[in-house]
Amino acid sequence: MREATIVVDTDTPGGVREHQYLEACVAHELVHVLGFGGHVSTVRSILIAQATGTERELTAADRLALSILYDPRLRPGMTPAEARPVVRTIIAERTK
Repeated sequence: MREATIVVDTDTPGGVREHQYLEACVAHELVHVLGFGGHVSTVRSILIAQATGTERELTAADRLALSILYDPRLRPGMTPAEARPVVRTIIAERTK
């Protein structure tokens, strides 16, 4: 990736501009830019913050997930079966 843009609708009445969690929304979208396309509901994460407003910055789980995503041992095009043992090794190393 060479460039990304985050667009936040600040014109819709009652939208994010008037919402007290603008920081969470921007951080949430930034995590998508960094490579996470989905959302989570099982751990405290900025990936759920847009809906709940509970997180305004990266959590420990977010930091771990990003460090795994950018670990050079994970390569684009790996199948889930190839990636799982690598991810398990990385998690074991980083959570000692």
